[in-house]
Parts: sequence; C-alpha cells; structure tokens
Amino acid sequence: MKILRPLTDAEVVSAFIRAELSSPRFRKNMLTHATGLGVTEVELLDSSTADNQLNIKRRNVLVHARPGIMKTLPTDVVWQEVLFSVEEWSRIQYINDEPWVVFSDNTRLVARGAAKATQESDRTIHQRVVEIHEKLQRGKKIEKIILLADPKLTKIVVVEGHVRATSYLALDQVSMVKIPIILGVSQHPETWSLY
Repeated sequence: MKILRPLTDAEVVSAFIRAELSSPRFRKNMLTHATGLGVTEVELLDSSTADNQLNIKRRNVLVHARPGIMKTLPTDVVWQEVLFSVEEWSRIQYINDEPWVVFSDNTRLVARGAAKATQESDRTIHQRVVEIHEKLQRGKKIEKIILLADPKLTKIVVVEGHVRATSYLALDQVSMVKIPIILGVSQHPETWSLY
C-alpha cells in the first residue's frame, strides 16, 4: 500500500455523498433526505470542507440517507487516500449484506464478483460494470471507493462503491494499481455491523 495523503472525516463524507449523487440507484434517496433536512444539492456537492456547519449538515444527511452503513461505523477510523497493490486489491471484500454475499458465492470477495460480472451471470451488475468501464475509457472521473480495514489490512471491506470496486477488479492489473482509494483503518472494525 502506498499512502498518498491523510483525509479528514469531512472529506470522506463529502466523497461518499458525491458518489451517492452520481449513482442512479442512490441519488433520489440522498436528495430526498437532504431536502427534508434543509440541505440543498449545491451544498451537498460543495467539495470544500472549511465550513464546519456545512460539514455537520452533510454528515447528518448521510446518516439519515444511509443509516445501515453510517450508524455503526467505528468512531476511531483514520482515513487516508491510498494506492493498493494487486495483492491488496484481490483481498477486498463486499459488505456482509445482500446481494453481495450471494453475488460472490458466499466468499464476499470482490474478485469473485468481478469474475462473475464479466460473465453476465448477473445482468444488472454486469450492465453497471460495463457502464463504468465505458466511462473510464472516455476519461470520465469516477468517484473513489471507500474501504474499511483493520490496522494490518487482514480484512478489507467496501463501505461505498461496490459496483466500482467490482469494475476495477475486472480491469487489467496495470490500471488497477493506479486507482486512488479512500481507506479507513480502525482498531475495532468488527463493531461495524456490515464488516
């Protein structure tokens, strides 16, 4: 693993929200919760993290929009932007939740899902993986995946970006190791209900 830079919690929340807003599946949910909490789309997409009040609002929106992910995430997470080796990429796991456990044949390994996605065994995920590959080929910006791990990286789990992680693992190894990742390391990752 190569560490590129440390990240604040506010930067990670902002990245998570931008990823959700770029997703056809999660955009409406995120905007509905934001509107209900009096936060505009412009505020959600503002990448500046200098405004602490706005940071608190965005975090609140994310907790309401994605409670299953956010409410049990450990509080001691240290965030970094990193590059992974091929071996580290091969060990990334999906969250312990449907449909990812079944999609990976109960292994939770994203590498297993990537192999299946390229074989069209799950047409919905296959189509989303193809769309991401097309965006990458056109040079479009793709939001970073967010991972959680223990300090020794013995277990690395996707927090946000399951389809993107699947798509990246279907890429060639030269491209894969150049993709920046947001990695959170916790002393107690097992406290997260989806770990």
